Amino acid sequence: HFLFNSLGSLVALIKRNPDQAVTFTRSLSSQYRYLLEMENRNVVPIAEEMEFTRNYIHIQSIRFGESIRFAAAVPPMPQQGVPPLAIQTLVENCIKHNMASVAHPLAIEIAVANGCITVTNNLNRRTGVVESTGKGLTNLVKRYSYLTTKECRFAVEDGRYSASIPILEIGDVRPEVLDARH
Repeated sequence: HFLFNSLGSLVALIKRNPDQAVTFTRSLSSQYRYLLEMENRNVVPIAEEMEFTRNYIHIQSIRFGESIRFAAAVPPMPQQGVPPLAIQTLVENCIKHNMASVAHPLAIEIAVANGCITVTNNLNRRTGVVESTGKGLTNLVKRYSYLTTKECRFAVEDGRYSASIPILEIGDVRPEVLDARH
């Protein structure tokens, strides 16, 4: 759905704002380049995953404008990683399962604490049926269970949803699963 929604947004942008359409296309291209490069890797540096996630947010902010607010406080962590698309999956779930408008924006925050990366958002759940396979988080939890004994945590508290995924250090991951190409 991401690709089809993005292409639909691109068509609208080409007519409305050609310069922004070029920026949008570059971000979309970067997204797919990352997907191809990460295809056979089980763990990627957090900086690379955050760049991918920021590109994803940029694309969504072009689609949704001021309806989505994003903040990230992730320090450089060159020896730590996460499974590819882990952070982006959590951000995508925020957008997929919540309504967002200028009057009631969706606020998404990414922070690091207690050995985890946590993605939090204010709850403004969609009222209709959300088209979902339910596989995104299930697959993420399975990938983590393959890599480490540390667990992902999901919670709703005080009108906010939070998803925490463990930060993986090279010593945490079994060597044979670090990179499937070797």
